[in-house]
Amino acid sequence: MIARLAAISCTLAMVALGCSFDSTDEPSKQNDSINKEPNCTQAQGNRYIESEGCLAATANAGCTSNPSDDGAITFAQDPNGEIWRFPTTTFPDGWTEIPSSVVPAGTELCEPPESADCGSRPPDACGEGCRPIFANPFNEAAQCWEKWEAVSCVESGLACPSMSVLALDNQDSMWLANRGCMPSGWTSTYPDNLSDLIGLPSCEPSEAIDCASKPPDACGADCLAVTARLFVEDAQCWEQPEAVFCMAFGTDCDDAMHYTLDNSGSIWLFSSGCIHPEWSETHPDTSPDSSLKSLPSCH
Repeated sequence: MIARLAAISCTLAMVALGCSFDSTDEPSKQNDSINKEPNCTQAQGNRYIESEGCLAATANAGCTSNPSDDGAITFAQDPNGEIWRFPTTTFPDGWTEIPSSVVPAGTELCEPPESADCGSRPPDACGEGCRPIFANPFNEAAQCWEKWEAVSCVESGLACPSMSVLALDNQDSMWLANRGCMPSGWTSTYPDNLSDLIGLPSCEPSEAIDCASKPPDACGADCLAVTARLFVEDAQCWEQPEAVFCMAFGTDCDDAMHYTLDNSGSIWLFSSGCIHPEWSETHPDTSPDSSLKSLPSCH
């Protein structure tokens, strides 16, 4: 089920790429028409400017029906053939995901951004160097969770744990932060009925979501993308994290590192405590000196 190319990196540094044959930072005309659609959740990314070997500034790329803040860098090609990099698995509907190898490793922005004060930016326009985080507001009267919404911007490289967190905003309203990150000024809360609250349904009745059947690059806002690192035996190094499966928010994990074998016998390292349901756990380390997790990254 989870056959993704290892070259499609999942890393917590988030800038998105796009490929064009000029140095302009203006989105294509085709993308401009998409950006004007009403009720549109924008996927923000960076075009790869092949002639200059760098990335254009972050821009709205188009509408998406699968917004996510999973931190898995994804590459996609638009209908005009331009290549973009996105800071998560979110890219515009109708675009085609492609391997990360189409863009040289280490490619940087054409013009490095100034230091970003992400927290002061509006969550629907985080811009360069920042990305949005999402949360669900609690409807106390109906005892249910309203639809998720972007609540703040954080630095692109900020790691969010794969866990659900209850938080109180500045007005003491309760939110469910499904990726563990919350806006500055919010505080975590731990009521006695914590598990019951997290398990409450959505306020908008919907069909049951089978997260496990979704491809890892399209978990969407209703499921959590779980990442792992592939071990490259020949080079004795670890690839960057990539999304390998989707799971339901609130799934209990043990917070320990786990080595697993996929269906082809390759070794993967999960650091979040959750492992792929169809892969088997393995214990390759025989002594502290031979610890695989001490090996370097491949890039």
